Amino acid sequence: MKFETEQAGMQQELRVRALRRFALHKSDLKRYGKYCGIMYSGCPGEKPCDGLDACCMYHDACVQAMNNDYLSQKCSQNLLDCIARFKEHNTPSFKGNKCMVQEVADVITLVIEAALLAGRALHKP
Repeated sequence: MKFETEQAGMQQELRVRALRRFALHKSDLKRYGKYCGIMYSGCPGEKPCDGLDACCMYHDACVQAMNNDYLSQKCSQNLLDCIARFKEHNTPSFKGNKCMVQEVADVITLVIEAALLAGRALHKP
């Protein structure tokens, strides 16, 4: 039983690493708008560029309220829900954007799904 638990934990860790590598190489996403980006929390106090950027702004505020816990289950799930609503409404991106907004949303989703897995493994709130 202990071996199976350790093996499942190792498989989960490998999935998280693979998702992270995929997300980092899949897109040129380093930053999007004023608030989106891995380990990037942009322009505090400024209005977000569009709906996706607003999702990232709310996520940044949530993470900060959770003592900068980037593996917070609550913050990660809220971001995934917000992105799903954004994609569902097919809202246009901000003027001058050269990124494929749906692809950016997909990459952010992959990264946050990996954070959810890691947060669950570490029993984060």
